[in-house]
Amino acid sequence: MRVLGTLSLVCMSVLWAPGLRADALGQLVDYPGAELVDESDDGSAMARLVVLGALEKVNNELVPEKSVNLRGKLAFRTWYLPQARKTDAVAAHYRTQLAGQGELLFSCEGRSCGSSSHWANKVFDQAILYGPEQFQHYLIAWLEEQGGYLALYIAQRATRKIYAYAQWIQVEATGQEARRQGDASVEGILAALRDKGRYVASITGDLTKEELLRLGQAAERLSVPLVLVVHDQPKAGEDLDQTLGRTQRKAAALAAALQTHTEQPVEARGAGSLAPSDVYGKNRVELLAF
Repeated sequence: MRVLGTLSLVCMSVLWAPGLRADALGQLVDYPGAELVDESDDGSAMARLVVLGALEKVNNELVPEKSVNLRGKLAFRTWYLPQARKTDAVAAHYRTQLAGQGELLFSCEGRSCGSSSHWANKVFDQAILYGPEQFQHYLIAWLEEQGGYLALYIAQRATRKIYAYAQWIQVEATGQEARRQGDASVEGILAALRDKGRYVASITGDLTKEELLRLGQAAERLSVPLVLVVHDQPKAGEDLDQTLGRTQRKAAALAAALQTHTEQPVEARGAGSLAPSDVYGKNRVELLAF
């Protein structure tokens, strides 16, 4: 929703949608003089990208060096900070709050964060955040009690105007289950496979080379046979057999790619739409340990 005029974050705290737990944003103390210029509370549970690392170029494409796709709800706020003079001071203002509310998972500043244009236009879809890369800051924390990720991005435009963007992603799972699933590191994958015998590797149906490498490293350390399962709903005009055949072929291709990173046997299974949907959605790739 685009707002008319300006409102402070404190005044907005009464307007959060309670089902979205957007009070995670409302609990932040806004930077002095902050003026709200854009906001959204999307109550739809869908695939969300959580960026847990800086941007890097892989095969001539910019991607986060660490990220995870999760099913959840999203809320964001963008503020213009007319009284701010340095992005360092703004970042320090919010860093203390994020560290106090949860576990600070990652932060970067300046050119180490990567392309400001990509952050603004691709990651956040907020062109107003684009500016010289040396002035940008990104911070993200996990809030255990509320089950979600709270991220801040601070940018200074070429006009020297400073903006702050806060994003809350409420994961559609609870407590440590959400935290473990959100951890796409080798240790996080291992924890999920050991604790539950299951790691949801993707909710988009695809795996990057980096994700396959981490899955292979986890498989080597786990040292047990694995099954890679692809779930998907029928495409237009498909019957059940065709859906099962398509997901089986996709599973076989992904398992073969994973097999290049581990000596542990990886079996492929295409489940089509036979397995019921869960909090991670109908279209997902799972790794199961037996």
